[in-house]
Amino acid sequence: MNDIAIEIVTRSSNLPTISETDFFHSKELFLIIENTPLQKPYMLIARNSEGEIIAHLLGVVIRKHIWLPPFMYSYGRVYGEGIYDNDCNRQQVFALMLAKITQIFRRTFCLYFEFSDLSTKMFGYKSFRENGYFHVNWQEIHNSFAEDDPENMMSEKMRKKLELSKLKNVTTRIVTNLEEITTFYELTRKYFRFRVRRQIPPKKQFIQFAQSANTNLFASFVNDKMVASAVCAYSEGNAYLWILAAKRRSYYSSHPDAAIVWQIIKDAHDAGMNQICFLDAGLPIRPNSYRDFILGFGGKPVTKYRWFNITIPWINRIAQWMFNS
Repeated sequence: MNDIAIEIVTRSSNLPTISETDFFHSKELFLIIENTPLQKPYMLIARNSEGEIIAHLLGVVIRKHIWLPPFMYSYGRVYGEGIYDNDCNRQQVFALMLAKITQIFRRTFCLYFEFSDLSTKMFGYKSFRENGYFHVNWQEIHNSFAEDDPENMMSEKMRKKLELSKLKNVTTRIVTNLEEITTFYELTRKYFRFRVRRQIPPKKQFIQFAQSANTNLFASFVNDKMVASAVCAYSEGNAYLWILAAKRRSYYSSHPDAAIVWQIIKDAHDAGMNQICFLDAGLPIRPNSYRDFILGFGGKPVTKYRWFNITIPWINRIAQWMFNS
């Protein structure tokens, strides 16, 4: 491992040619983050003794406004474990990149940092523990299109919701123009206003998502009024439902949340995707109305670890004791 060097890139102009197979660690997402206010990307490049790139990982530092002093804090975020050359030792190289990105998050005064959506539950377990992280059981829902047609997989209850949605003339489509993106942003921001953990990116990032070939902004309408919004990303032959918001109380009988998710599933299936993954189904505890709603489309729950590290040592030790003792 001593012959592996980790390079840190913070400007797109300095990025070398890297693999683009995983959107969450791509140059395109780096550029999107770079051009988004209150966010800064960090691309870690691992090179062997001959200077060849064998792996890379994208992390982001996000600043968030709050109502209490100091009125703003930063946190670090990484989706997945990065991209690796077939010949390298993934666990060993990841250990080096994890140590480096952890140093970056500490140096930039992040209150906490989080890794999610790892390929397997136990990936990097030893390295995370050695760097002071604690894990929390987290649930994802995966709908595989190899098993059956999506329409045959949904529950009878979900089928009735979609029938009611159709009777209420709910329509869903991809939005691309600035006026609709502004409405999309406002709806999403208001929905997540009081959800502490969910950080909604600035409108500029939604505009860039709309322009990308690897992300789509979906919106549902009732009588030309937007009532639901969702961001879907596409990577390595899979679709990922990233953000979902809906006016479920105001339009309860129209079921806009069911209509928009079903359209996303159909689009992913028609595009030849292997599966659609619902990235944030929450903690694997009951009751969980969102998870039950997603399961209505016929997917299977997958429990994984999310890894956290809090920079205040005594709070991090308490969290380790609570979740991992």
